[in-house]
Amino acid sequence: MKTHGEYFIAPYGERSFFMELKTVGLTKKFGSKIAVDDLNITLANGVYGLLGANGAGKTTLMRLLCNIQNPTSGKILLNGKNAV
Repeated sequence: MKTHGEYFIAPYGERSFFMELKTVGLTKKFGSKIAVDDLNITLANGVYGLLGANGAGKTTLMRLLCNIQNPTSGKILLNGKNAV
């Protein structure tokens, strides 16, 4: 059993929950600059990385997914329900 602090961390194959994060037409504009443009992705349980050049919109995307910023248009769904 692996622990981190006081929390038990179950191996990925033993986790009993399912999560799906989905974006539909997600767009974020800052004036005339488009940081995220019509993004459609579906992410299920697992480990993901986000790679891209400086200014590609990585931080903006993460801020949108964490509900720190609101999208200009589009939807963010968590398990099929609107997350924004």
